[in-house]
Amino acid sequence: MQNYDDKIWNLDGEKLLAIGGEHSDILVFGDYIQTNLAFMKYKNGYGLSTDDTAQFIRSQLAEAIRKGPYSVNCLLAGFEGEQPRLYWIDYLGSVIETSKAAHGYAEYLVSSVMDTLQTSDLTEEEGLK
Repeated sequence: MQNYDDKIWNLDGEKLLAIGGEHSDILVFGDYIQTNLAFMKYKNGYGLSTDDTAQFIRSQLAEAIRKGPYSVNCLLAGFEGEQPRLYWIDYLGSVIETSKAAHGYAEYLVSSVMDTLQTSDLTEEEGLK
């Protein structure tokens, strides 16, 4: 995937989906999820919550294992009211809600830094240091 290709999909005003993996799978799966969520909102008259969106993505990845798997790992971030949510979703359809997440080779380094430095009462100024 080229550096200028977008790997983050804006699903709606409250949710972002970051996808890593094979170039073709990223593009196809990202467009597939974005289009289906927009269709579901149009059809039903309301959008899915962040939790429902995570479960929808999980079910699509789990179903694809039996047909033609997508080699993608996802991070879904969103807000429900004022409450932020972050979901870690892998290519097998495993999903977990977490306060911090990373995928890929950098996951080991990033996770250790976040475990060491991140706290629940961290202010923006402290985070920027």
